Amino acid sequence: MRANRRILFGRVPQGLPVPGDFGQDTVEAPEPVEGQFLARTLWLSLDPYLRNVMKGHALYGVALQPGDPMHGESVAEVVDSRHPDFAAGEFVLGYPGDCGRIVSIPQPDVLGRNGTFVGFRKLHSRVAAFRRFLR
Repeated sequence: MRANRRILFGRVPQGLPVPGDFGQDTVEAPEPVEGQFLARTLWLSLDPYLRNVMKGHALYGVALQPGDPMHGESVAEVVDSRHPDFAAGEFVLGYPGDCGRIVSIPQPDVLGRNGTFVGFRKLHSRVAAFRRFLR
């Protein structure tokens, strides 16, 4: 098993968030099985709506309690894959849930969550092509 570092909710921010409003821990990440991939979160978006979620108001998600892992849209790198559409080294954008690693892709019957889709997109970086487009 691999180590999985998680960012945790510590306390409701008073004013602008500071590092003391959050914590971290490390747990074991499960090995992917057929149809799953494992990815390391590189960037976690802590959007403004989370302030209400941290205050216990579940307007857009499950209310957070101190010690709960933070959640939000993430950019992650696939580190191990047993999924035919995702290879190690690729980057994905999605909602990994409550941990720092994305473990599986939801099946079609569970794609809905709070009126949104839970899924992942590959991120493609074509910087040279984009620069040519801008000229």
